[in-house]
Amino acid sequence: MSYRLKSRLAGALIVGLILGLGATFLGACSENRDGDAPSVEGNTPVRVEFEAEYIALTREQMIDQADLIFLGEVSHISPTRWNQDSGEYWDDDETRDLYDTALPYHEIELIVIQPIVDAVGVEEQVIITVLGNSPVGPEPQTGGFTVIVAGAPSHDLKVGDRVVVFARQGEIAWRGGMRPAILLMGVPRDSYLIQGEDGLYHHRQPDVEEPVSLEALSAHIARRRETLVQP
Repeated sequence: MSYRLKSRLAGALIVGLILGLGATFLGACSENRDGDAPSVEGNTPVRVEFEAEYIALTREQMIDQADLIFLGEVSHISPTRWNQDSGEYWDDDETRDLYDTALPYHEIELIVIQPIVDAVGVEEQVIITVLGNSPVGPEPQTGGFTVIVAGAPSHDLKVGDRVVVFARQGEIAWRGGMRPAILLMGVPRDSYLIQGEDGLYHHRQPDVEEPVSLEALSAHIARRRETLVQP
């Protein structure tokens, strides 16, 4: 027998994500269950539906607003975890606080090859936090059961990809409070350019942006950021 937990996000749960420009996540967590809370045993799967709605940003807006732009290489992508220290799914039925809601997330670790804009103070490695499903699947839960998050991941990155990333400093809702995090700008799939076999950096949709060299992109970013500095 499998249990179905339905979490639909409706309402701004991630304060830090909407403070500065990137994405709006809507929803309050509502759960539909057959009877009382399930007693999960063995490998019984628990299915959770998660929806996120993002505000699209242009490349120029990303350049102007990003706290961090850098060339990096993806070194690790974590499984899907949940927003508490243990990373396991949680459910506080006794609370109606919209900020006290289980949210799936995963982390993308990148080796920093070349900083382009750095208002964060990064070192050799950057960890990006992304809400929603991980492309590598869920993390096993204590007790041997699995929580499956429905829906495709919001990006197509994989280990070994060399990318120019547009990110910002923010926060995500965490069990018992908020947690600082480095977040992708706007729609996750639009917030990076992947190096192709030709050495140029490509948008996921070739008809949206032309491929660009790192030198040309860096020069363009420098010109735009310089115009933002007031004399």
